[in-house]
Amino acid sequence: MARAGSVIRSSKIVHRAQSAVTRSIKELERELGVVLFERRPQGMLMTEFGRTLLQRVDRALAEMETARQGFEAALAPRTWNEHASIFSLSASHRRLAIFVELVEQRHMGAVAESLDISQPAVSQALREVETSLGVELLVRSPGGLLPTPLGALLAMHIRRALAELRAAEVEIGSLQGAVSGRVVVGTLSRGRARLLPRAIVRLTESYPHLTVSTIEGSFEHLATRLRAGDIDFMICALRPPEHTVGLVREVVAHDALALMVRHSHPLVRKKVLKFAHIEDAQWVLPPRGTPTREQLENAFRQRGLREPKVVVETAEKRGVKTCGHNASQAPLAPKGFITGAEYKWETIYKSYADKLAKGETLPNMVAGGYDSDMVQNTPFGAGATDEARKAATAAIADLKAKKPIYVGPLKDNKGKLVIDKTYDNYDPYLDKMDYLLEGVVGSIT
Repeated sequence: MARAGSVIRSSKIVHRAQSAVTRSIKELERELGVVLFERRPQGMLMTEFGRTLLQRVDRALAEMETARQGFEAALAPRTWNEHASIFSLSASHRRLAIFVELVEQRHMGAVAESLDISQPAVSQALREVETSLGVELLVRSPGGLLPTPLGALLAMHIRRALAELRAAEVEIGSLQGAVSGRVVVGTLSRGRARLLPRAIVRLTESYPHLTVSTIEGSFEHLATRLRAGDIDFMICALRPPEHTVGLVREVVAHDALALMVRHSHPLVRKKVLKFAHIEDAQWVLPPRGTPTREQLENAFRQRGLREPKVVVETAEKRGVKTCGHNASQAPLAPKGFITGAEYKWETIYKSYADKLAKGETLPNMVAGGYDSDMVQNTPFGAGATDEARKAATAAIADLKAKKPIYVGPLKDNKGKLVIDKTYDNYDPYLDKMDYLLEGVVGSIT
């Protein structure tokens, strides 16, 4: 319509009835809440809202054309469908969303749960996308579904295209005089405790119709999503320039590192601490390549010392499978990571922001879990078998339903009765836990 300028010419170009074209325009205008075209005797004239939408649609279609060209370069002619509806974004939004989530989460059950649909619906959507293209996009592996190179390429451009369409809605809202929409922030450990909550409060005070969401992950994961348009910006320690090609960097705060040990550690008794004293220490560090790890390793290297001994990586090399806690720890054990429980900072930050906006004092502590939407599970890693995925998904469903974790009576791994009855998951009695339950190998000392 924008190109042709009339319903008659548009219907001939898209091979649709004039009534269907008119109905589609009206539905789009109703959904956006604005008039996109002025109806005049000489044809359809775009409004400012229409021109804004057209710019973003053109950019979205350009992303899909780049994806099509990638397929064209990789595949022989007539072995695939270059006119597939997905390249013109004619496929349904749900089908696009399912495919993108499959590439991201790599497991049909996890995608079905996150989108609140059935697993057969996920399977059917993938089959329809692959059939329409005539190309296999995901393959099965022991660790779940793995995208082919073309599958990963297509998902990236779909993400970017959908981001352009979301931006169009925000810009149209701005033209109406109300800044609204959703801002998605990627966060690492630095900045999320104080900097981000305060920024959210100030932003929502100035623009009350904005919603802020946060996503946590490794730098590589968040940078990929930033380039794909899934997030708007990320807060993290600055990386070397070669790691941020195509991104805009800005310093917003300065930070310092500190070393931490338990209160009974032998190093506590030293009045003057030297690097030689910590050369043989066992370390818990972020993954190799992160700023914190690189700074410490460089400090050791400059003094002629051996690299820090990181015990978590040692366990990974022995083939030990691991789970995460509090944040995604998949990069620490890329081959053996199963999944883990992460804080859902979006829920926590919003509750803090709401209290600050009302002038209320922040609590010293908040308690919550899956049942209060304060916890989410890390995407399954390479160490998760199908059996483990099913068991974890079932356990999460139980936690959301507030089923108790500890059903008593229970003994510790030394035979002593430690839980005499079944307790609510938030009962203060469970905070006193200083033991390992029966069947667990090891000790707490």
